[in-house]
Amino acid sequence: MKKFMVFVVLFALAVSLVACGTAVNQEPAKSTAGSTADNSTPEPTDSDDQGRDFQPGVILLTLNEKQTGSVESLFPELNIESAEDVNQKAYDRVKDNPELKEQADAYAARIGTDFIVTLSEKTKDAVTAGIELIKDNPLVKSATPNYIMEPAE
Repeated sequence: MKKFMVFVVLFALAVSLVACGTAVNQEPAKSTAGSTADNSTPEPTDSDDQGRDFQPGVILLTLNEKQTGSVESLFPELNIESAEDVNQKAYDRVKDNPELKEQADAYAARIGTDFIVTLSEKTKDAVTAGIELIKDNPLVKSATPNYIMEPAE
């Protein structure tokens, strides 16, 4: 059970980093006071990100607002095989534990915003093309490849 809880906490941390627009070796998007909001997915700021390896056929998607409709219906142009709501999954795992009520409430508040999207076409080209298709959609806060993490040297 302890190993499972460690996994849930680490998973939540990863989702939080994605939701905040940051990742390992990537600076958060900068905003300029007085400018209009930019809903497009920011380009990686670190030149290392351009060459980083990522999982073919998988996009990490964060929406600006909770959505009740399916991700497949919101983005039919992506040809989505499946979309997993990471907050729903985490909530389902902790909701019945009274010691984790605060975490369960936090997950519940974000249900419908963060997804692991698996495309029908399992290629890296499909990922980059899919991100390009949806990056300017006003529903999209961020869409990134599922980068493969490597240990620091």
